[in-house]
Amino acid sequence: MVDAARACAGTRRDGTPCKGQALPSSELCWAHDPASQDRVKAARSAGGKARSKAARADKLMPAAMRPIFGCLLKALLDTRDGTLTPQQGTAMASIAGALVKTYSVGQLEERLAALEEVAQAPVAERRRA
Repeated sequence: MVDAARACAGTRRDGTPCKGQALPSSELCWAHDPASQDRVKAARSAGGKARSKAARADKLMPAAMRPIFGCLLKALLDTRDGTLTPQQGTAMASIAGALVKTYSVGQLEERLAALEEVAQAPVAERRRA
């Protein structure tokens, strides 16, 4: 028979009791157990980075656009440092703008084609979907 889960004996930062499940070898949960503090710190750090505005914005960007964004960001820094001339940076930005517009049009075409396909389906088929 399995023992019922024991509550952690630790307290949270606000002073309230921890609601985590105690480890089998301790009266504390993994977050309060002194032996696991390195893993706790790493998990908190990773969680904070995953929730950052930059990470969320990166997830919203289409995968095909990420290399272009990275290239433009490098060009911006190179222009600031003097490695790239302002004219070269401007040319790169113009080309990248054209690429993004072309990609956007392609995406819109795909979405429009899918909508047209649904609209042309008989009404009975659309109701089943």
